[in-house]
Amino acid sequence: MNNSNNRTAYLLSRAALGLSAVVAIILLVWGLNYLTQYFYPQPVQAIFSNAMGAYQDGDYNTAKKLFKITLIKGGSGPNYVYHANRGLMLIAVKDGQYALAERYFTRAATSSLMTYSLFNDIAYLYFDPNGALTSHQDIFFRTLVKANEILETDVNMALTAARYYRDSGMREEAIHWFEVALERGATNRVAIEEDVAKLKAGQ
Repeated sequence: MNNSNNRTAYLLSRAALGLSAVVAIILLVWGLNYLTQYFYPQPVQAIFSNAMGAYQDGDYNTAKKLFKITLIKGGSGPNYVYHANRGLMLIAVKDGQYALAERYFTRAATSSLMTYSLFNDIAYLYFDPNGALTSHQDIFFRTLVKANEILETDVNMALTAARYYRDSGMREEAIHWFEVALERGATNRVAIEEDVAKLKAGQ
């Protein structure tokens, strides 16, 4: 009996050592990869510029790599966090990796830098009946509201929110954001007031 217990204990200890070795190797590879990218022999501004250039040239594999290095070297700089995640989001959309696109979208949308164009980049995935993210519209709207909190004077951001709420049949929310757009100084006041009147009339 003791021999059997000893044998079992021995096998378990060997298995644990083997698992530990695998985990150690994975962490080592990850760490080396991170350090390689962190010490990439270019300043982050140049890396980001090259990433944008590669994206515009259609070299998405290079762009993806450089956007990721930008995020590592750029730290928490809002300009890099936003634009690199947005770039990675657009590449993921092109690759049909919609869950990944959503992850990058959320990261970009919760950065301290925001532009309303981010929402137009990916909105069709949330609102197209055949879109890949139609069941996750709540994420889209939460980040849309968050963006308006960040861009608290941006007319276009408020109008973007109003139109998406309107087109989704959420009248009260749409009215609210149209009124916010007016408060922020929207110049197309007559058209907005007509939209609000229609919404209040249930049209």
